[in-house]
Amino acid sequence: MSDKQTTRPTRNPANQASSINVGHQLLEYNASKRFLRITLDFMNDISPRIFESLIETLPYYRKRVSSVHIRVIFKSRDKDDLNHTHARREILKNVVDQLNRFNRLEEVRFVLNLDYLILNQIEPASAIYGLNFQSWTFDILTDDVEHVQHDSAIDRLLRAQFERNSLVEELDRRHMGSRGSRPDENV
Repeated sequence: MSDKQTTRPTRNPANQASSINVGHQLLEYNASKRFLRITLDFMNDISPRIFESLIETLPYYRKRVSSVHIRVIFKSRDKDDLNHTHARREILKNVVDQLNRFNRLEEVRFVLNLDYLILNQIEPASAIYGLNFQSWTFDILTDDVEHVQHDSAIDRLLRAQFERNSLVEELDRRHMGSRGSRPDENV
C-alpha cells in the first residue's frame, strides 16, 4: 500500500481507528499494546451525544484490542444526581454490548472511582455483569483500592441487580411483542 493510501482514514481501517481516537474524549488507545481505556465520566456534565458517539466508535477497535480497562467516575455523593442512574446503566450496558463483539479480548478490568461507597450510586455498574468475557476484574477506588471478590456482598448485590434488570427488560420485550402480534379485536 502506498504512503498516500495509508494516511487516508477512509481507506485504512487502522488509521481510521487512530483518527477516531484522537477526537474522542472518552477513549485512550495504545496500538502497540493493543490496549483501550474507556472512561465513562459521570463526574462532569457531558453531552449524551458524546456517549452515543462512544458506542458508535467502539466497533472500530473490535479486532485491534486485547486489553480493555473501563473506568467509571462518579461525582461526590453530595453533588451526584441519582436520577441519572438508569441512563448511566444504559450507557454501560451499551459499552458491554459492544465489548461482547470484541473477539480478541484477553483482559478486561472494570474500575469504579468514587469518593464514598454508596450502593444507589454504583447501581449502574450492574450492567458489567452482561459481559461475556468471564475473567474480568472489578476494583472500586475510594480512599484506597478495593478489589471486589467473586461472591462478595457487592458482587452479589450488583449481580442480583443485573439479573433483575435483565428480567424486567425481557418481560418488557415480551409484552411489547405480544401487543404487536395480538389480533385486532374489531375484526
